[in-house]
Amino acid sequence: MTRNEAIAEELRRWLERYSPPLSLRANPRAMQDETTALLKILVRKAPNEGYLQWCQDVFEECSKLMKTRAWPTVNELGSACSAMARRGGNIPNALWEMDPLALAARRIKSGEPVGDGYIYGHLAHQLLTAGMVTEDDLKPYRSGLFFMMKDAWGLEAAREKELDLQRRHAAAADYAQVAA
Repeated sequence: MTRNEAIAEELRRWLERYSPPLSLRANPRAMQDETTALLKILVRKAPNEGYLQWCQDVFEECSKLMKTRAWPTVNELGSACSAMARRGGNIPNALWEMDPLALAARRIKSGEPVGDGYIYGHLAHQLLTAGMVTEDDLKPYRSGLFFMMKDAWGLEAAREKELDLQRRHAAAADYAQVAA
């Protein structure tokens, strides 16, 4: 079951505790549209990890805000989501990880930007040695860096800088072997 399907199932189960608003009861299509609108709020605001517990916490918060036993409005559910965000929302600590190498590796694996220290040199070598990334993961970053340098400084200067970066990277690898 995907994240969105799991969130939809949690919402469906929670809504069973409440009655659909009177204006929707005779109109199945309107009920589905309202459910979809509520689901969109949850899917947009839910974390990528720990979303089931987050949903339970949001539903508990929303239940406190609601004044009737009818389904919540989109605004009420959105307010509960916002209240969770203000309190930190019980998002697992793994999402708040402060390990710079792990964060850089995650960014590289997902194609997000990283500093050039994670592309060549000591930090790049640490990522590689720890098996957090591979040389193939770094190739597009190294290529992109070269072309940015080429655009900024010209072909010859970019080649010289790339050679310097490669030398520094090799020296970091040599240093790590001696230190180990």
